[in-house]
Amino acid sequence: MNVQTVSKGEITNLLNNWYQSIISQHVLKSTNYKKEIDSKIHQIEEDQNILIYYSLLDFRYKLLTHDVNNYKA
Repeated sequence: MNVQTVSKGEITNLLNNWYQSIISQHVLKSTNYKKEIDSKIHQIEEDQNILIYYSLLDFRYKLLTHDVNNYKA
């Protein structure tokens, strides 16, 4: 089975773009970034800092979409 890995730089760039769309309150754009990141996040070499950053942004995204009550840490 051939699993394609995603570079840390690529996922970091996506996370930064996601953050920018969240703080700009672009819900549709944020949702699209989240879908793309969710499809790639498991293809990276494990990096605790990236996973923590993802968790923080995921919470900010939940705040943006008013889905805090369904957030499970």
